Amino acid sequence: MSMRKQLAAARIGEPTLHRALALLMFGWIAVVFLIAVVGYRGDTFTNAISFRVDDGWCVKGAESLGAHCFGDYGYARSRGGMKEVYSHHNIDAANSPLTVIVFESLRQFGYRTGLVIYTMTLIGAVAIVAWWGARRRNLMDKSVLYFAAGVASLGALVAVDRGNPVTWLATLMLAYIVAVERRAWGLAAAALAVLAALKFWGILLIVVLLAKRQYSWAARALALTALLYLVPLFFLPTSMPNKIKTMLWAVTNRDYADAVVRFAVSPYSLLVRTACYARGSAVCDPVHPAASIPGAPVVAVVLSLGLAVWAYAMCRGFDGSALLAYGPAISLAFLAVPEAGVYNLVVTVVMFALLARYESDSKGNLASVSVSSDRKLTIWAMVIAMAVATVPIPLVLKAGTGSITLLGDVRVSYVAVPVAWMVVVALTTRLLISERRASNRNGSRRTSTVSSGS
Repeated sequence: MSMRKQLAAARIGEPTLHRALALLMFGWIAVVFLIAVVGYRGDTFTNAISFRVDDGWCVKGAESLGAHCFGDYGYARSRGGMKEVYSHHNIDAANSPLTVIVFESLRQFGYRTGLVIYTMTLIGAVAIVAWWGARRRNLMDKSVLYFAAGVASLGALVAVDRGNPVTWLATLMLAYIVAVERRAWGLAAAALAVLAALKFWGILLIVVLLAKRQYSWAARALALTALLYLVPLFFLPTSMPNKIKTMLWAVTNRDYADAVVRFAVSPYSLLVRTACYARGSAVCDPVHPAASIPGAPVVAVVLSLGLAVWAYAMCRGFDGSALLAYGPAISLAFLAVPEAGVYNLVVTVVMFALLARYESDSKGNLASVSVSSDRKLTIWAMVIAMAVATVPIPLVLKAGTGSITLLGDVRVSYVAVPVAWMVVVALTTRLLISERRASNRNGSRRTSTVSSGS
């Protein structure tokens, strides 16, 4: 190895956690500046990173906070504006039955009272994860982990602003990963089942149990997940066949999915937006970009399955690094879900917690002194991608003013997040292949040595 490469490897081995936290703090300095910029433009910070403030779904003045109804909360609480959740063609049925039960319970309170209770659980779910990662750290590390990597991270801010229950999954993901690390398979299966029962895509994380060859526990998790769907459905109004039919219609509704993909941070969403723009105004529908691309649903399925296989391989192939083993599976929340909203990025809180707790020593260095320079470089690439997905840069790319634009105003996160993480996919895959080849070569040498000795 050249001196230049040795110096580069040494720099990569400097305190990893502290440099990662410095990235977040520099990012927040940029955020403070950009808050002033968007304010000067007459915009609001939350509107710049999330959705419009005046988002409907409640009685303005009587129930809203200012003009804000916290739309995902208001929409689910109002049953999608229909009498029952499982009414004909009610898109609110895209919420899982367990989530529907939660919102039905919140209906017992006034709008604002229920909102306060609900919002406290959203913030609490993120704070628990940040606390777990930070509790053995010094005061400065704790402050940054609680704030920049926790409750003020991009995913958490948008989730709370929208009133979306995705933050609950951060706590469940952490419980799942810790249970797997401790080989507490029963707890892992239970955490996975609740994950999948709250969000349909939560079952993607079953790749971790499969990678650990816990097939029986994976089967039990699937069975428990099925129960957590069927039991709540049983207690909700209308017939069971109608409820299942309506739920499946809502989940597979392509019109809704094709519209939502405009606001997603997945590689699929970036692909269809770019392809739509490249095809020109004659065939590109900026409101439903995926509908403009032939075979878009097939592309979505192939990408999702491919990323799930990648996460499986990483968990199966990497030892001694919580980020390399479990980070890919956690990232499926926004990489493999085709219509992943910005709030899905809240799972980066779990990644930073793993970095703080498992990946670095008390001084912030990579914990294992035997970590190779290639592995350190790959971990750092993942840390940078985590920061890109965590810092809430309220910047909007203004597209052209002709008959077609790049689907209107495109927030930086819509482009930066999938690009940064596809770099991580490439680097982790390369690292795994190179380590496997090195292991095979070493194995062949040992075999040759034994044969020669005999």
